[in-house]
Amino acid sequence: RLDASDLNRALATTRLTELGAPACQLAAEDIRDLLVSNCCQELSSLDISSNHIAPDAWDAFQIAKCRLRSLDLSGTPLGAISLENVLRQESLSELRVLHLNRCGSAMANMQALAASRFWTHAEVLRMEDGTIPERSLEPLFRSAGSPNLRVLDVGGNYFRDEGVRGLCGATWAGSLTTLNLSRNYLTNEAARLIAGCEGFTQLRTLDLSYNNRHDQPDADPGDQITDAGLWAVIESPHLANLRHLDVTGLQFTGETRAALKRRFGRGLRG
Repeated sequence: RLDASDLNRALATTRLTELGAPACQLAAEDIRDLLVSNCCQELSSLDISSNHIAPDAWDAFQIAKCRLRSLDLSGTPLGAISLENVLRQESLSELRVLHLNRCGSAMANMQALAASRFWTHAEVLRMEDGTIPERSLEPLFRSAGSPNLRVLDVGGNYFRDEGVRGLCGATWAGSLTTLNLSRNYLTNEAARLIAGCEGFTQLRTLDLSYNNRHDQPDADPGDQITDAGLWAVIESPHLANLRHLDVTGLQFTGETRAALKRRFGRGLRG
């Protein structure tokens, strides 16, 4: 366990810009102590993931002296339940990078994100393994979002084809350079939607891995991307800038593999 008080004393004369303390058994009071300490006054990046931090710790960001640009709340009750209160604090007015992996699928979180100041100038959003269903994503898809969003990592959720359809229609999706849609119960239709999306011209990295019914619990037989979907990606004129494609775990023919290798070369994974 990391003792926040000891850390504050040991680093009293320093001015940290980055602090990572994942899985250190931090509690709400530890976060409050850290964010008012001298060593964290100039903090711009904070990782407190995988700590069982109570939801009422949002007030730590209310009294914080720093201005964070990157925050990782992955696997914390704080990120799962109190996101709206966290994001409205002045210490996060300059936030550009947010990690919410393993924070659940609460509809309130999607609404809080869509209405937040962060979402208007976000650059990176990661929400892996949240079991987020497509029906809860509508607030994000309808929002104006950020023209600077480069990375969207939503692997391990329940986007399904309708979620991809909504993503393709989002005004903010056009700035994406990296998109992770692995393990999302996608079919060939989802791959066709991506291939046909005129907004994905900036996309350079796409992860479609493990959208295979054998690798997804409770998947229907059709919940998989196969040859037809991959050929749509290969031949898409809108994905001309795509350089890296992850197809790990997908099932397709040797002919398709050869075409993928010709198209992506060393940028192909899987």
